[in-house]
Amino acid sequence: MNPDDLIEDDESKNAKVKAIISHADRYKFVFLTKGNCLIYIALSRQKNESVSFLRSQLEMLHLQVISISTKQVIKMLNDNPSFDLMQEMWNGLPLLKRMSRGVNKSIGSVLQMYQPLRMDKATADHIEFAVKTSKPSGNSFYFGLLVANQTIVGIFKSKQSIVVRPADVIVLLTFLTEHEKRLQKRAPCFFNMCVPSLTELYKMSVFFHTSNRNGKGFGLRIAIVTEEASASLVDKFEKASEKLFTQLNLEMTINKIKAQEEQMLYEKQRKSHQNLTIFRHERNLNDGLH
Repeated sequence: MNPDDLIEDDESKNAKVKAIISHADRYKFVFLTKGNCLIYIALSRQKNESVSFLRSQLEMLHLQVISISTKQVIKMLNDNPSFDLMQEMWNGLPLLKRMSRGVNKSIGSVLQMYQPLRMDKATADHIEFAVKTSKPSGNSFYFGLLVANQTIVGIFKSKQSIVVRPADVIVLLTFLTEHEKRLQKRAPCFFNMCVPSLTELYKMSVFFHTSNRNGKGFGLRIAIVTEEASASLVDKFEKASEKLFTQLNLEMTINKIKAQEEQMLYEKQRKSHQNLTIFRHERNLNDGLH
């Protein structure tokens, strides 16, 4: 290993090692430090996986850690370095493990963006009108998501000045996907999680509802972010959600959303398969030249 293989962060006064690259074994060790007490380490043997992309994956995992436990976990570790993090993170560990296995394929890691549903203009216009006329009134919430199986159908806000960052959408979508069955049984319901771009200091209350309560077939899901849960808000958000689902059902828009998402994901999978076939073909050609 050469000294030149140490990549340092020159921006800080106390430069820290950001990555170690071993050319002999093609290993990459990438480090990400948060709050002077959390250190994330990524190990990769992928030749074409860049250090910046590995750091991006670690940033995504850190975002998920904060969403589970809030920024208080960093304060607790700073105050007491021997603090047992496992007790604080126990319920969220399965989610983190599953996410770490697929984070290198996530559009959130690659582009720092969520995946919106591609729709024809007529369907998009129907959804926009339905959301606008059905969303909860007043400033009782920050923002909400309308979600299909794997894609974002729409985002709505209580007022235009509210900024919805891709990181928030990714965190919420990951949670909805991983806990889908549990949430379906409890819907309509509230769950608590940290939405980092709003605040990292405490957990927000997120309302959840679905158009598919029995869990069979296709259904839309809705998530509405607010500060505090209450019985009156459950009633208010449930009525707004049911109004939206009914309106979309009457116009057969839910069926159109299902068909367009399936087509979009099919095309994505086919393109991915074609790219993989080309890659294998090129690798076989290169192997034959040596």
